Amino acid sequence: MDCEPSKKNFTDCLYQIVSGTSDEIKQGWTNLRQLNEEIREDINQRDIHDMVRMIFGKSIQNVKEVPKLLDYFSTRLRENPFGVKSGGNNYTPFLMNTAGKDINLLAEIVEMLYNHRRIYLSTLMSRQKFCEAVVTYLAEFPMPQNPSEIAAFKDSAKAIWKCLLDISKNNNYTIHERQDLIFMCLDTLYKIISDVERNSLPGDALVGVLEMIDKDNIKKAVACYPLDNSSDENLERALKTLCIWMSHWLKHQSLSLWISAFMSGLEEKRKYSVLRNVSEACLKTMIERLTIPLARQHSMAVVYLMLTKQHTPTLFHRVMEDIKKILLVLQEDHSEGAKKCTQSLVDCSSALMKRFPNYPMYEEFEKCLPVEPRANVIEMILTSSEWVDDTMDDAQNIFIMNNGKVGLTNLGNTCYVNSVLQALVMTRQFCHDVISYKPPSDNNANVILTKLQNLFALLLYSKRHSLSPNEVLQAARPSYFTPGQQQDSSEFL
Repeated sequence: MDCEPSKKNFTDCLYQIVSGTSDEIKQGWTNLRQLNEEIREDINQRDIHDMVRMIFGKSIQNVKEVPKLLDYFSTRLRENPFGVKSGGNNYTPFLMNTAGKDINLLAEIVEMLYNHRRIYLSTLMSRQKFCEAVVTYLAEFPMPQNPSEIAAFKDSAKAIWKCLLDISKNNNYTIHERQDLIFMCLDTLYKIISDVERNSLPGDALVGVLEMIDKDNIKKAVACYPLDNSSDENLERALKTLCIWMSHWLKHQSLSLWISAFMSGLEEKRKYSVLRNVSEACLKTMIERLTIPLARQHSMAVVYLMLTKQHTPTLFHRVMEDIKKILLVLQEDHSEGAKKCTQSLVDCSSALMKRFPNYPMYEEFEKCLPVEPRANVIEMILTSSEWVDDTMDDAQNIFIMNNGKVGLTNLGNTCYVNSVLQALVMTRQFCHDVISYKPPSDNNANVILTKLQNLFALLLYSKRHSLSPNEVLQAARPSYFTPGQQQDSSEFL
């Protein structure tokens, strides 16, 4: 094909490159190079600008030619062809039309745009829009299932992160402008990972966005997020996503710091149900990851938080077998990292056995602990805060701790009394109100409530195997109930 130096022929050459066969692609580039000098004289800048937008605004068949086209046009354009405005973002459809689902190609395109930033990222707003588009599109790239593809995936992801990081550290902008760009990226990231409407987990390639914040400023960054304005469901989805990403980025140093800071931020906002739910969903996997040397330090930091903040023994008991297995694996590894991990697990477990004592399973479990716990660490854990709501009944949880070992003695056909009392002490709000009750100065007032309070306290705190409900029975039994005879529990209640 012979191209005349006209706008139409120039456009035809471009279409050969982006939608032709392999032979047509080669011919298109040959013709385009022949037109170089004529293009400068015959086709004005506005025509080139419009043609670039027309080509890149559509779905492209030969996407691997895009980086070369960007390089080609970088010397012929005098203004940004993406027409950046405050109300839209033309980089997003461009990346979707060109990179598709190929993160390696996306990395080439991002690097080419950044290398020619004088044209393609010429203003602060264009760089903000570009970063926003890149972060948004990275969410579509999950870690490959094929192990042979993982290394290339990570290399491409890191190349993209480097471009974002370099843009965020551009000294041509003020500190406030750079901070605005960084927090715009983080805000975009949070909206993605907290979106409960997404059908799939956001792509692992997003994790690099977290590196835009220095490690020393992670806590400050988390504090800037309005966690109070997010629903528990959104917060739970965001934290779970970060925890899942840890499985794929074993060497990522800042991810565990972000998770720990996020959890601390949620604790400050008293979002305990979110923390408990995420711990229940992710702790087992976190513990299993301790078998991997590269993951130990970062995973143990999260395991430590999830374990030591528990207000009930349920989750600890659920993962005790997993802890035993991990301790056996760690004993075969004589590295310093394995020793530190072992010590931390022993400290956590020992502290929790003191917080929730008297379970028969502990006797066997303690035999599996290969080192002595550190008394100062146990003390620190036991005196630290726990994830317990103000409305959660502390006494109720202690009762659960006793695992039903404190019973009520049958005083002779008093099953109707015992069943009612056991049901009442298990009723969270009622039990909380009874335990919190302050008797008036009149000793004769509310005798039944006072007796009930004493019995509930003993049921919850006593280490005895059984208690007598005699005082409550004497105060509460109706006069028409004959002692020693069976009665209806609902009537007694």
